[in-house]
Amino acid sequence: MNKKGWLILVTSALVFPVFAGDGQKCTADAQTCINYMAEKFAGKGWLGVELDHGHSGVLEINRVVPNSPAEKAGIKAGDILVAVEGIRYDADQEAQSEVYKKVKPGREVTYLIGSKSGTEREVKVTLAEMPDDVKAKWIGYHILESHCEMAAVN
Repeated sequence: MNKKGWLILVTSALVFPVFAGDGQKCTADAQTCINYMAEKFAGKGWLGVELDHGHSGVLEINRVVPNSPAEKAGIKAGDILVAVEGIRYDADQEAQSEVYKKVKPGREVTYLIGSKSGTEREVKVTLAEMPDDVKAKWIGYHILESHCEMAAVN
């Protein structure tokens, strides 16, 4: 999975204080990150989309995971995530963090979905528990990206 394609829990990402991101190394040791991420993923709602955090500043859906809550709600590749529970993705991070604290599996969440033509629609999605394979991918990606030195190949 590249930096532009992230499987998403609820919206664009959960923010973990130990994450450095953008190619920087994480400040915590790998085992601490694994434990922290596993704990934070427990009980969090999962939408089931892969996003492109492109240069345009919009959150375009590249892929909808089969049988995910997003697919069941009619969200499609090419849709744009505009807001969750009335909080726009271009709004301040603090407001988004408050929303993320409340999103649990089984909870119905309202997303504002946009299209490239400019139309918007509300979609109600009942979030699911994040599948174990998705958790493993997120944790593995973080460990590879932030904790492993890549050796030069001759």
